[in-house]
Amino acid sequence: MLLNVLISLVLFLAVAFSYVLIQLYRTHQELEIKSAISYFSSILYKHNNIDDLLWEVVRESISRLKLEDCVVYILDPGKENLVQKAALGPKAPDGEHTILNPIMIPLGQGIVGSAALYARTENVPDTTKDPRYILDDNFRYSEMAVPIHFNGEVLGVIDSENSKKSFFTTKHQQILEAIASITAQKIRQFKDEQLLSEQQLIITQKNSSILEWKLQALQNQMDPHFILNAMNSLQSLILSNNIDKSIFYVSKFSKILHKIFKQSENPGISVAKEIEFVREYIQMEALRFTKQIDLSLIIDPMLNLDDINIPTFICQPIVENSIWHGFAKKTSDCVITITIQWDAEKKGVLFEIHDNGGGYKPNESPLGKMKSGRGMNLITQRLQIWGILNDTENWIRQNQSVESGYTVVLFFGLNMENDD
Repeated sequence: MLLNVLISLVLFLAVAFSYVLIQLYRTHQELEIKSAISYFSSILYKHNNIDDLLWEVVRESISRLKLEDCVVYILDPGKENLVQKAALGPKAPDGEHTILNPIMIPLGQGIVGSAALYARTENVPDTTKDPRYILDDNFRYSEMAVPIHFNGEVLGVIDSENSKKSFFTTKHQQILEAIASITAQKIRQFKDEQLLSEQQLIITQKNSSILEWKLQALQNQMDPHFILNAMNSLQSLILSNNIDKSIFYVSKFSKILHKIFKQSENPGISVAKEIEFVREYIQMEALRFTKQIDLSLIIDPMLNLDDINIPTFICQPIVENSIWHGFAKKTSDCVITITIQWDAEKKGVLFEIHDNGGGYKPNESPLGKMKSGRGMNLITQRLQIWGILNDTENWIRQNQSVESGYTVVLFFGLNMENDD
C-alpha cells in the first residue's frame, strides 16, 4: 500500500516537474521572442531609407537568429516579380551592399513567390520533397519565406535557407514575422513620405509657375508704357526735322527693343545686364530732351554683378521718372547716380538710385506720376513675387526729406543656401 502511494507521489512530482520545466521553457521562449522583437523595433525604426533598412534586416537576422543566410526580396513596381534587394551569407559574403548574381522570382513561383502571392509564411522542413524549391547559390534542405505585407498589400519577402532539415522553428517564424511587420511599416512610411514629397514638389512647381507668369505679366505691363514713351520721343524728333538724331534714336531704340524681347521670357536678369540696359536707355532719352544726362556708378568691389539676379528691367521706370520729372526744369548737369552695395547684416544688395534734379515738396510724392499711377505699384508687386519665388526679402523705399533731387532705394535679398 505504501509502495503504491510512493509510486503515485513520484509520478505526480515527475509530471509536475515536467510541467514546470515546460512552462519555464515557454516563458523563456516568449521572453526571448519579445526581446528579439523589441531589439529589431529599436534598430529598424532609426533608418531613413529603404536600402539601409533592408540591409540592416538581413544583417541582424543572421546575427540574432543564427541563420546561415538571409535574403530580402521586394516586389517590383509592376507587381509581377520579386527582386533580391539585400542579402547576407554566400549571396553577399562581404556585406558591402552587393549581391552576387541576384535573381528575380515571378510572383507565385517557388517557395518565395508562393509566400508573396498568398501572403502567408512558408516553412519547408525538407526542400527535396517540395517541387517549388528554386536553387539559387547552393542547395539547402530547409527554407522559410515570410511575406512583408501591410494592410493587405504585399511588399516583399524575407527568405532564409539552411543546410539542416527542419531547422526553422516556431520561434524563428514568430521573430521573422515580427521583423517583416516592422519592415513593412517602415517601407510604407518611406513610400508615403516620398509620394508626399513628390506631390509637394509638384504643388511648389505649379505655384512657382503661376508666380512666374504673374511676374511676367507685370513686366509686360511696364514694357508697353516704355515703348509708347519711346515712340512719342521719336515722333518729336521727326517733327522737329532732326534727321540725324532721329536715325541715332532709332538705332538705340532698336537695340533696346531687341533686349526687351530677348529678355521677355526671363523673370530675372543679372545686375550687369540691368546696368547696361539703364545706360543705353539714358543715352536714348538724352536725345529726346536734347540735354546731357550722365550716369555715375558706385559699385561695391566685393560684388560680382554677373552672378546676382534681380527682376528684369526693375530700375528703368525709376530712372525714367528721374529724367521726365526730376530733370524737367534742368538744362545741364543732369546726373543719375546708382550705388550698389553689399549689406552683410541683411544678406542682400542695396541699390540706391539718386538724381540731382529739382527735388520735390514735402507734400508731393517723390516718384511723381509714377507713385500716383501704376508704375510704383507694379514695382512693389514684382518685388513681392520675386521674394516669394526666391525665398528672400525685397523692398523699395524713398527718402522723404530731399531738397535737391530724390533717392530711391531698392533692396534685393540673396538666398545664400541656394547660391551655394
